[in-house]
Amino acid sequence: MKQPISKLKEFFGAFKMPTANNFGDLVDSFFHKDGKIPASQVEGWTDDSAVILEPGVMELPTLENKNKSVRVLGGSAGKTYTYQGTPLVIQANHEAILFWDGIAHIWKIQDQAPLALPSGVPVLNPTGSGLPTEKATADYAVSKDYLITGQNAYNYLHDVIPPSYVDATTGDLRTNPDCSASKVYLRKPGQNVVNIQHRTGNGGLVYYSATGVKIKPIDPSGVEYPSFIAALNGIFPYPPSAVSHQFTSGFNGVTNKQNITMTDSANADASVRPELIPVTPFVSQLAQATEDNSSYINELNSLPPNERFNGKENTGNPEFFGSATEAVNAFKIDVVPDSESPVKDKIPFKRIFTTTMTPDGLGNYRTIFLSLGSNRPSQLDFSFWTKKTQFQAIFTGAFQTYLGLCAYSVNVGLLLTGGEIIATRNSVYPAEYQNAVCKLKIINQVGDWIRININYSEIVWRTAFNGTISYYFLFNTGFPNGKELYFTDFTILLNDRAVGDIIYPKSSDSLSTNVISLTGIQNNVDNLNQKFNDLANDFKKPVHLNYSGGQIYVSTSFNTTHNLVRWLTFNRENNFDKNPNINMVQEHLALKNGDPKVMSSLVKSSGDDICPVFFNGSFIGGNHGWNQAKTLTLTAHGKTFSDIGSIYTDTIINDFIILRIVDANTLWICSLNKATDGFSYTFVNPVGTLTYKENGTNTGSISGYSVETLSNLIPCISVSEKKILLDGKVEVTTAGDYYADYIDVVESYYMYDLPSILNQLKLNRPAGGYLENVLFNTLPGIEAIAKHNIVYRFADKGLTVNPVNFISLKKLNFVFHGFTQAIAMASGNMYIPKTKPVTIAGKTYDFTKIESWTNAPTGVIDIVPATWENPLSPPDRCINSNSAVNFATGFIPGLGKAIDRKDNVIEAWELNTSKKMYPRGDSIGRVMNPYESSSIVAYRSFTNPADNPAGRTSFYYLNQGSIVYLYLDYHGSIIDKISARTEWIGRKIEIVEKSNNVHILSDIVANSIEINSLATEVLYGYLVLKLS
Repeated sequence: MKQPISKLKEFFGAFKMPTANNFGDLVDSFFHKDGKIPASQVEGWTDDSAVILEPGVMELPTLENKNKSVRVLGGSAGKTYTYQGTPLVIQANHEAILFWDGIAHIWKIQDQAPLALPSGVPVLNPTGSGLPTEKATADYAVSKDYLITGQNAYNYLHDVIPPSYVDATTGDLRTNPDCSASKVYLRKPGQNVVNIQHRTGNGGLVYYSATGVKIKPIDPSGVEYPSFIAALNGIFPYPPSAVSHQFTSGFNGVTNKQNITMTDSANADASVRPELIPVTPFVSQLAQATEDNSSYINELNSLPPNERFNGKENTGNPEFFGSATEAVNAFKIDVVPDSESPVKDKIPFKRIFTTTMTPDGLGNYRTIFLSLGSNRPSQLDFSFWTKKTQFQAIFTGAFQTYLGLCAYSVNVGLLLTGGEIIATRNSVYPAEYQNAVCKLKIINQVGDWIRININYSEIVWRTAFNGTISYYFLFNTGFPNGKELYFTDFTILLNDRAVGDIIYPKSSDSLSTNVISLTGIQNNVDNLNQKFNDLANDFKKPVHLNYSGGQIYVSTSFNTTHNLVRWLTFNRENNFDKNPNINMVQEHLALKNGDPKVMSSLVKSSGDDICPVFFNGSFIGGNHGWNQAKTLTLTAHGKTFSDIGSIYTDTIINDFIILRIVDANTLWICSLNKATDGFSYTFVNPVGTLTYKENGTNTGSISGYSVETLSNLIPCISVSEKKILLDGKVEVTTAGDYYADYIDVVESYYMYDLPSILNQLKLNRPAGGYLENVLFNTLPGIEAIAKHNIVYRFADKGLTVNPVNFISLKKLNFVFHGFTQAIAMASGNMYIPKTKPVTIAGKTYDFTKIESWTNAPTGVIDIVPATWENPLSPPDRCINSNSAVNFATGFIPGLGKAIDRKDNVIEAWELNTSKKMYPRGDSIGRVMNPYESSSIVAYRSFTNPADNPAGRTSFYYLNQGSIVYLYLDYHGSIIDKISARTEWIGRKIEIVEKSNNVHILSDIVANSIEINSLATEVLYGYLVLKLS
């Protein structure tokens, strides 16, 4: 016998969870608000504490000392119950609860409310409205009055302006018999999107400003559509200046109008309040409700879904189909944050497949290899989400998939109809298996997003199968050139098949499923409790880390509305384009309590702010590699991968080695080292014809070429060893959000000796030659010449402390090290204390008076001893500022090469014609022997100029261990007061250095630090303090 829902509550209530509420309360949220079937479905339905009234009995009985209740209907005429002479009136077409108070011993009416209109009752539109007669069901389906609070729908009865449409060019309404426009909807408080679904044609959408100016729609990334025609259905962000909106749909029938919904949130469809289910068909509805509840119980008691085979799908560095640079016959893969797919909440990254190098129709694919080990599953299952419109645009005829070297294809038109398609096998079974059936199906669709399932079943593995099999994603049968294909939630299952919208978990990646089960709920509750505990412990910690595996976003408070976000790439691919080390990306402002990845405004680009060292004639480290190699360009040079490592001799008997085959017309080469002292570098340009000498396959001479210096031979550093630490203690290894007093990003990498690279490239050449280009840092036996140890300590108030240690591992010719460098902000000023005016190309710069730095100088500005105010104190910091941000960078005094800085630098600073800032931390050229070092502590600081009172130019502070340094700069007269942080109180104030016109008014920290500045616009002042 079916049990009432109260019995289900009792059943679930027995399962106690480690939360404030029991599971019965949790189940309530899955049913109706009070956990009961609405009384409008059946009069007299009772729970365990209710009474049953006999039909026709209107006098209410006296009951025991226990609360009781009964739900009743007023019927078409209303009903009057009595108790001891007191009437209790139930109005016509209403429902109510009659409640027996077991303490007061009286009956009361509770929750009396009108019933929804029953199905099938005609409801006429207002006289003269000109609209046709509709049924209650139509009004019920779309009327805003019956929706869950906060949602809205396109109301056919009241909101249609037929026949008209939004003009694509002007945004005006134009007459059209097959279209209708909505009324103008006002923007609700806090509304950020318009979500329109189920339109059948004409994507007209217009926004209005407060003054009635028409505004075009924008896409989710904020880019304005070229016209007032947007995508047909989807989530459209509200333009910031818009106060209302109006849209069009191409329809001329009642059904289409009734189906359209519009919400002001990401919910795809407006939802009807459950208590308004019509009364008339209550028998079938009750049966359906109890049947659904039974199914729900079965699902709750089931086990969670099987785990997916592949890992890291919820990170920016997925195990399969990760970021990849485009090559001929291999499309590009970008892994980017996902804000739109149906799985974005659990899998916040999507891939974008693009291709421009490979023409349509040629081989174009990416391959992954599944290491199944001893597993021989009879079923291999692949699924992924993509956009239907993108998929259709690329695959217009057939879609082909490969398991091993065996191709299967399906007709795309049939696939997109939604039925299961058995693919046609186009080649013989491969070496790994001798039988398989391939089936494809669209297993879910949400708007334009579809989930494609590719299932291989009835697999019979060959005896010789070694445990690894390839799987290919192909563009070969499509027309992808110049197009994009989104790809997310790539799921591989063994002996299982993906279903519907299920997200398959991966416990090692903290990726949970979206399926509700008792086991799953228990796990989720445990995880949530842990997160709550962590949040409680870390609530007051000021530095927020968002870590995706591939990207790092560090946020600290900047002003009342925004955080400063420092974005770094933590994992860079090892390739010929960039070094595999940590790299800064940019600094930007993001809304507080918002996603740190969503930029409100850019502060500065920082993609080349990691600093190399200059020795042996080349920059190396950071984004740089050796500059001694050459690029040869020659049409059809005739060399292949097998010639990498071969030796050629020029006309003056210099030997050269082939390093890389870039393409059919381009080679990388390098001479062998000509230096004879055992450690210096002397590499030369080729002269004349290069004649084959040894170690190659294609031995023809190379002549008629053009030669250029290769600026960066990459990769010549090791893949960096790195980790992330919270407060210097807890290592972060999984994606997520973390809070700390400071975040340490720690990195070490080796720089490889160029002669060793050349030698090992030759010695490791296999018989018959290499089969592909060789990443130089992967060669066995290569020797390191030096090492970088780097820490980025991200602290509060936009501060990054950056200790850097350079160690020589071989004898080398050291020239200089900057330890830090910075791209300037796009617009703003430059201030460098302790400098004299300098003239370049007829223009004099006085950086103590704050020079404009929006336009680049016409020549390089070197801050050499002649431009130092004090020959005993070289400039050691600068401030690049504008109205929004002060950015300071420099070196902490008294540490490493900043001790006796005057003895460690000849050139203190360089300002380049790119506007870039190049500090010098160590610029004394010398020979370094093995295991000598050069170190310094650099810093970067981003502060809000609005925090400075008139007269003060800048204030920032930084912590180094137990010591605090304060930096203050002035261009005006002021009695300045710096509020003391709690941990400063009672500390001794020491003056590190200052100008004569700035005075400190105390020698210890009380509740504030007071300074008297007598500076002016033309006579700047500065003060550097140390709190110890």
